[in-house]
Amino acid sequence: MVKNSLWPVTIKIRSGWDDSKKNAVDIALLAQDCGVNALFIHGRTKEQHYSGTVDYKIIREVKKALLIPVIASGDIFSAELAKKMFDETGCDGLAIARGGLGNPWLFKEIESYLRTGKPINRPAKDEVINCLTRHLDLCVDFYTEKRAVPIFRKFFNWYIKGFYHIKPLREKACHAKSRKDLFEIIEEFSKI
Repeated sequence: MVKNSLWPVTIKIRSGWDDSKKNAVDIALLAQDCGVNALFIHGRTKEQHYSGTVDYKIIREVKKALLIPVIASGDIFSAELAKKMFDETGCDGLAIARGGLGNPWLFKEIESYLRTGKPINRPAKDEVINCLTRHLDLCVDFYTEKRAVPIFRKFFNWYIKGFYHIKPLREKACHAKSRKDLFEIIEEFSKI
């Protein structure tokens, strides 16, 4: 890949297959020797999936072993956890996955926190509703309504996470069949 690509080549690995086979450092060194430009590492094993906690130590070991940039992934759900990842691993960058689902403001929060050391507030409900509505419109425009509605149901639940009195709305969203249904649920959310 490296020899035939016009673009930089990166790879993403996990800490290993399971707790008895944590071979991330060996795989990372092999990738570097093959000419990979950067390495992404998720600090859990394949068997863990997303359970348990991220292993900062293995990411730190990979970072110490490599000369190429190391981008860390896993459990980055807040600006504080992003800073912890940088501090405990020495990584060069972050890959944010599940933490950004329903929380596109996380990236701004991290940037601000790393720059100032001060957390910023979660966006106001109106901003969340505006983002939800825009996201739904874009999803429908991209996928068509029939495909977008089932996809968007899970995003609705991620966006409203942390608000009070939303359990009935979650249940309604799971059964939404149309864009109209979802807009009605968003409208109901705006009145809570």
